Amino acid sequence: MRVVRNLNECGSETAFRQALSLIREEESFLVAAHVDPDGDCVGSMLAVASFLKNIGKRADCFIPGEVPEKYSEIPGMEERLSEDQVAPEDYDVIFTVDVPTLERVGNIFDPREVKEVINIDHHPTNGRFGSVNIVREDASSTAILVYYLLSGYGDGTITPRIADYLYLGVVMDTGCFRFSNTDAESLEVAARLVRLGARAPEIAREFYHMKSASAVKLLGLVLNRLKFHGEGRIAVMELTSSMLYECGARVEDTEGFIDFGTAIEGVELVAFLREIEPEMTRVSLRSLDDHDVSALAEKYGGGGHTNAAGLMIGLSLDKTEELIRGSLREMLERSD
Repeated sequence: MRVVRNLNECGSETAFRQALSLIREEESFLVAAHVDPDGDCVGSMLAVASFLKNIGKRADCFIPGEVPEKYSEIPGMEERLSEDQVAPEDYDVIFTVDVPTLERVGNIFDPREVKEVINIDHHPTNGRFGSVNIVREDASSTAILVYYLLSGYGDGTITPRIADYLYLGVVMDTGCFRFSNTDAESLEVAARLVRLGARAPEIAREFYHMKSASAVKLLGLVLNRLKFHGEGRIAVMELTSSMLYECGARVEDTEGFIDFGTAIEGVELVAFLREIEPEMTRVSLRSLDDHDVSALAEKYGGGGHTNAAGLMIGLSLDKTEELIRGSLREMLERSD
């Protein structure tokens, strides 16, 4: 499938056109996000739902499980449905945003048992489970694809509030325009969103830069345990449950910690290991240049992008560190 960036260049059979047709023809929509949503996921979900309501459609939001506190107070989040309130079969269309697999949305529906599914995402591991799939792996965020879709509906569809939602997605998935996925398209779309009313400084400060006192204390502990391997080209960061408790911090406070590893001179690969249970560890991976950490994540049941990926592994923190450290060394050796 060829997904183009300028809707004026699209043929009538493209995924963008098919999605726009469904939006015009159908009346009820469920906009579903993934578990542990990030800013791109939340912003994209709220943008789609707000747009649909503005054009007179019924639109409900759904996120499986808990939502990070910093996103929970965004206007529109108070109306999201819980798992016991949602009935996917009651909607004409299910919109999944930033969701690579059905597992990530809690398996709340079977694509074979609902009417239509519009799947809009930028993950390389997307399963193309929709009846319409708008999937572009080279897009820096799902919010960019949502921007093109909403813009294709007509002028005036992106209000200042929707521009805020989409700008949030672009900012968070590009690391406030610092990550390697920050390309000309990201900056161009961000500029358009600002012209449409997005509050760029406020969004960057509130959602990307601002940290609680407990988060800063926790960061100090994590950096104190930072280890280097592979002649300084690999950085490994660790977080135990006791460290969280000691600082009175929450798991969501660790968002962005891994970026401190990628900022160190000479480091090419970073792993951030977080203890979930004594025999369960969450691993976040980052890389610079052409090192593909998504391949490593997929090897152990995870996924993600070339330069940013993650996985869960049923091992202790120490055993996970040994395994991941060895895998990262092998990656460097293959690239040399």
